[in-house]
Amino acid sequence: MRRWRDTTSPQSCPVTIAQKSDVDPAEFFGSGAVSDVGLRALSQLKELREVYLNYTLVSANGLVGLSASHDLQVLQVGNSRITDDHAEQFDLFRHLHSLSLSGNGLSPSRICRAILNLKELGSFDADHTAADDSVATCLQRQPSLRVIDLSHTKLDDRGAAQLSAITTLEEVWLKETMITDAGVKSFRSLPRLAVLSLPVTLITDKATKDLAQIRSLRELYLGGTKITDQGIRDLSELPNLRTLFVPGCEGVTEASLEYFAAFPNLERISLSTTHISPEGLRHLVVIRPRISIAQ
Repeated sequence: MRRWRDTTSPQSCPVTIAQKSDVDPAEFFGSGAVSDVGLRALSQLKELREVYLNYTLVSANGLVGLSASHDLQVLQVGNSRITDDHAEQFDLFRHLHSLSLSGNGLSPSRICRAILNLKELGSFDADHTAADDSVATCLQRQPSLRVIDLSHTKLDDRGAAQLSAITTLEEVWLKETMITDAGVKSFRSLPRLAVLSLPVTLITDKATKDLAQIRSLRELYLGGTKITDQGIRDLSELPNLRTLFVPGCEGVTEASLEYFAAFPNLERISLSTTHISPEGLRHLVVIRPRISIAQ
C-alpha cells in the first residue's frame, strides 16, 4: 500500500501531491498545520483508503476535499476543528470501517448522523466528546462493530445497556464515564468481549462478580475505582485474563497478593498507588515470575 505523509506546509504539500501524475497514495497522514484549503487538493486523489487528520486545523467543511475518495475506509479527525457546522459532509462517506471523532465539538445528534450513514463500521472513537446514551443507541445499527471508545463522555448505565445489544463488540473503552455496578452487569451479554476499560468510573466489588462471568476477557482496566481485595479475588477466576490494571485502587492491599498469584494466565499488572509495598511486589514476582509489573 502506497503512503504519503505531509511533513511540510499546510497548503503546499497536498497541492503538490495532486499535481503529480505518478502519485496517488492510498494513505494520507496530515501534519498539525493542515487546513481546509490544503485538504481540497486531495479531491483529485481517487484511490485514498485511509486519511489521518488528527490534531490538524481541518473543519467539517474541509472534508469535501475527500469527496472523490468513494472507497475511503479509515477517517481520523480527532482533536481537529470539527463542529456541527457543515457536519453534513460526513454523508459523503458510506464505506468507512474506522471513524475517529475524538476531542471534537460535535453534538450527540450530529455524531449519530455520522454513524447512521455507515453500514460497515468496525471501529468508532468519540473519546472526549458530547456523546451520550443516544449515541450508544445509534451504534446498535452497526452490524460489524468490534471496537468502541466513549471514554470521557456522558455515557451512563442506560448507555451501557444499549451497548450490550451489540454482540460483535470485542473492545469497549469507557474511562471516566458514569458507569456503575448496574451498568457492568449489562456487559455479560457480550460473548466476544476481550478488552474492557473502566478506570475512574463508579464501580465497586459488586461489579467484579459480574466481570468474573465474562470468560472471554483478556484485558481489564479498573484503575481509580473502589475495587478492593475481594474484587481481585473474584476476578482471579477469569481463565483468559492476561492484563489487569488497578492503579489508584486504595482498597487493594497486600492481602490480594495470593489472589494475583492465583490467576491462571495473568501476564501484566499495574498496582501503582495501591497499598501493596515494594516488598510485596518483589514477593509476587518470585512466586509468579511470568508476571510483568507496569509502572
